[in-house]
Amino acid sequence: MKISSFCFAAAIGGAAMLSTAAAQAAGITVTDAKIAQGELTVTGTSPNANQSVQLDGQFTGTSNANKIFAFHLTDYHPADCIVTLTAGAATATAVVANCGERGLSARGAWNTTDNYLVDDVVTAGGSSWRAILDNVNKNPSNHPAQWEVLAAKGKTGPAGATGPAGPQGSQGPQGPQGDAGPTGPQGPQGPKGVAGANVTGHISFSAIAANSCGNLTLGVAGATVGDAGVISTSGTLPAGMTLNFIGVATTGHATGRACNHTNSTSAAVSDLPVRVVTFH
Repeated sequence: MKISSFCFAAAIGGAAMLSTAAAQAAGITVTDAKIAQGELTVTGTSPNANQSVQLDGQFTGTSNANKIFAFHLTDYHPADCIVTLTAGAATATAVVANCGERGLSARGAWNTTDNYLVDDVVTAGGSSWRAILDNVNKNPSNHPAQWEVLAAKGKTGPAGATGPAGPQGSQGPQGPQGDAGPTGPQGPQGPKGVAGANVTGHISFSAIAANSCGNLTLGVAGATVGDAGVISTSGTLPAGMTLNFIGVATTGHATGRACNHTNSTSAAVSDLPVRVVTFH
């Protein structure tokens, strides 16, 4: 895995650049070994095509059909600025150009899969940690043999002052209608009303047009203006006809209304027995 790494550019005396003659030993030729823009690049050729090549015993690559291999590493900085390559029984060493003494290397948040080297710096649990031994999958919080605290997490500060109240929000939409409540208890019986008129008699009226009504004037002794009342009959009305009490317009005279609710003219009514009761 490639992970960005920082290194200082201070040169080691006499060993800052790879010799113009390629480093060669026992069949391995190193054509380039340098650090540029935080990346260690090592290229060369192996004794055989498609051969496994190791760098410092930690990183493995494979040469191609032309015996060419290449390493591009952003998570590794050789502490002595020298790399050793191995391919089968063949070995070779090379001085890395642009390689200064390795300093702190920021590696970001700690994770379980990365290889960490001495002086790698990670964050974990709100603190920063420096690796004091090479390690993998050693949580800094509980592995003091591999990590030391570089900058500890600060304490929680005091609570800030309460901010001003925000503006009142807009009124929300009306909620759905709730369920009907239970029926309340029956109220007490009201006082007895004042007796009104109670009259029986007979009425007659002519035919009524379809879907029409006609008013009837009824002589009701004892009825006074403003009385409520009812009108009923023990006789038989034509089909689709109703008879209703309207009110008392003048003393002793009530108004009723006969309505024909059919689509044809009703028959005339003669000598219909009725009873009129009014209430003051």
